[in-house]
Amino acid sequence: HGGAGLWISDDMLGEIMNDFRAGASYAYHLRAGRDLWFNAGLTASLIWRGIKSGSVIMPGDIDPFGGITGGSSEYYGSSGTVLFDLGTGVSFATGDWYGGLSVMHLTQPSMSDDNRERDRVRRLYSLTAGTMIRTGNGSFSLSPSAMVMSQGNTVTAFLGTEAEYRNLFFGI
Repeated sequence: HGGAGLWISDDMLGEIMNDFRAGASYAYHLRAGRDLWFNAGLTASLIWRGIKSGSVIMPGDIDPFGGITGGSSEYYGSSGTVLFDLGTGVSFATGDWYGGLSVMHLTQPSMSDDNRERDRVRRLYSLTAGTMIRTGNGSFSLSPSAMVMSQGNTVTAFLGTEAEYRNLFFGI
């Protein structure tokens, strides 16, 4: 069996830049044994990034005696840039263990109008794993987890755990 979803995000980056994203995701869940599951997913998205031209103040828009006058001869269009992006991942779960690997930004879209290499979104690789450790009577459990992410020249690691004691949860 599987599942599908749609998502929309509209983010105003300051007063000028607009970053609108919309996409669809699908995941397939395969039971490969009594206590073994494999999952695979794909996400596809469109990204529209544009400048809210009415919020841009150019040097010609400023009168030293009258303040901001507007109507500069310089103009930035509001057409923006439309980009396509893909991501995928796989995971497994068996008993008290799980793990997964994902790759985002497969298309490595350039976030600039002129497709400069320095503005290209690098692929994001993520590797995660974790387990659950229970006490004999089941009233206490620890769920340690780890994740390593790599994008471009940056590698980030996360370590954490969640503790449960008689239906109270604590996390680090």
